[in-house]
Amino acid sequence: MTNLFNRLFVFLWLINHATTFAQTEVGHLYDAGGNAIHGYLDPFTCITSNTVFKKIPFDYNRGYYYNNQDQIGYAFLKIAGGQFSILGANNVRKTLDEADYKSMVIGQDSFFLAKNINFKDQVKKPTLVQNITTIDSIAFAKFYKEQKTYFIQKSNKQTQWTVLKKNNSNLGRELLPLFKKVKGDNNFRWPFSFDKKKDFNRKSFDNILNYIKMVERYSTQEKQYFDKNFNPTNHPQNFTYYSLVNRINSESYTELFYDFNQQLLYSVSFRNSSLGQLHGRFKMFVDGILVKDFNYKEGKLELGRVYKDKKLVYTVRNKVIIKRGVEENIEKIYYKGEKSENGEIDFIDPFKKNKYKKEIKNDNITFSAYMKDNIFYEQTVNFTNPLNLKSVNWRFNDFFSKSFLLKNPYNNKLFVYAIINQKGYVESYKFLNSVDTAFDNEIDKFIKMYLLYDSPKKTKIRSKNRKLGMVETVIPFEIQSTPQWWQTYKYTTNWMLINHQMHFDMMNQQMNTTKPTMPTFK
Repeated sequence: MTNLFNRLFVFLWLINHATTFAQTEVGHLYDAGGNAIHGYLDPFTCITSNTVFKKIPFDYNRGYYYNNQDQIGYAFLKIAGGQFSILGANNVRKTLDEADYKSMVIGQDSFFLAKNINFKDQVKKPTLVQNITTIDSIAFAKFYKEQKTYFIQKSNKQTQWTVLKKNNSNLGRELLPLFKKVKGDNNFRWPFSFDKKKDFNRKSFDNILNYIKMVERYSTQEKQYFDKNFNPTNHPQNFTYYSLVNRINSESYTELFYDFNQQLLYSVSFRNSSLGQLHGRFKMFVDGILVKDFNYKEGKLELGRVYKDKKLVYTVRNKVIIKRGVEENIEKIYYKGEKSENGEIDFIDPFKKNKYKKEIKNDNITFSAYMKDNIFYEQTVNFTNPLNLKSVNWRFNDFFSKSFLLKNPYNNKLFVYAIINQKGYVESYKFLNSVDTAFDNEIDKFIKMYLLYDSPKKTKIRSKNRKLGMVETVIPFEIQSTPQWWQTYKYTTNWMLINHQMHFDMMNQQMNTTKPTMPTFK
C-alpha cells in the first residue's frame, strides 16, 4: 500500500490545462495582495494573502463516509470532544454513532473502524480511528476520547491494537527499535530527544513517524507515485510522476520529484523536527534546466534566485517588517544585484518581453507598469494597497450550493489572471491552473456573472490610488475550511505551504468515491 503519509498538500492543486503544472510558465506577475509570482506557478514559493473565498461554517470540513451497507454519503463533518458530528439541514449539528460507519474521510484525513483495541487493560469496542501510516508492516493510528489523543499500533501478526505509552521516554524506547531496523546499515542519527517529565504530543509523534518513514523510503528506495494531477495513487495505469528520498541528515531530508521520462522536476528539503517545514534548498527545473534556486531556514526564505534561459532574472531575499504591531516576512526583489535600490529602474521581463517602469522606495517596489499597444498596464505590486475584494467575497459567499460543495473537490486555489479596467471591472481573464473541472466551471460562471465589464450583476474589484488605466493581477479563488486541532492534513489560508502536512495515502481528490485509507488488516 502506498503511504500517503509522505505527501505534500501542494501537489494536489496545480494542474495546467495543457501541460503539467510543473512546466507552467506565467511570467513576472503579482497577485491581488501584492505578492510576486516568480515566473512559474509552483507549490512551494508562491505566497497569496488576498483571495476570493467562501468559508465552510462552524469549523466543519467536507467529507464522506461508508455505512455498514457500504453505501457512500457526503457530509460536512468534524470531531469535537472526541465525538464525530455532522452538519445537517438548516445547519443542525448531530453527533454520529461510530458503530453505524465502516470508514470515513474528513478533509483528507482517513478514519476506519478498528476492532480489538487494548485500552486500559480492556478491549475497547469497535472505534473509528484516524489512519497515520504503515512502516515495516506496522500500522499506526490514533483515536480521541474525552478530548485526549491516544496513539495505537498493530502489526499484521497481532490480534489487538496496543496503545503507545504517552510518556516521552517510554515512547522513545518503543519507536527507536523500529528506526534502527528500517535504517539498516545507513549511518542515520536519531534527531529527537525525550523528556521523561513530559507527555508526548501529537505534533512530535507526527514528526517522528514521518522521519522514520523517510528513512525507510531512503533505505528501500521506495517510490511514491502520482497520477497526471499529482494525486498520490497506487494504480499502475495512473502512474505519471514519482518521488524518491535521496538525502537525510540530522536536520532535514530531501525529496526528488520526477516524471516518467526521468526528468527531474523538483528537489525539496524539509526539516525533520517540524513536519512539512522547508529547511534547506528548494530547486525547480523545467526541461532539466534550473529555473528557481531558493534557500530556506526553518520555513523562512533566506535567499532565492530566479532564472530564465540559464540567466539570472532577479534575486529574492526575506525582509522582516512590523505591520500593526505584528512581525511579517516579506519577499524583496532585487533586479540589479543583491543591494537595496531606490528610485526608478527599467526592467524587461524575459518571460513576456514586456518593458516595465518600476519605482522603488525604502527597498520596496511601490509601482510597476508597462505599455502594450499604447495602453498602460499597472501591476498590483504594493502589499500595503491590495485589491479590494470585499464586495466580490460577499457575492462569492452565496454563490455555491451545499450540494455542490459536498460532492466536488476544491481543496486548492484556482489562480485567475485578470486585466481590470478603470471602472473596476474585469476586461479579460484566463485560468493559470486547474483545481477540478466542476470547480473551474463554477468559477468561470461566477466571473461572467459578476466580474466582467458586461456582466449582468457586475461588481467592482478595483482598489484605490491606481495611477494608470488598466490593472494586471492574479486573483486566487478558494473554498476555505478552518484547520482543526486533530487534523494531520490541514487546510491553510497561505498557499505558500511551507507548512505542508503529511496526509494519508489514497485520498484522491479527483475521485470522490475513493475509500478511506486503512491498513490491510484491522
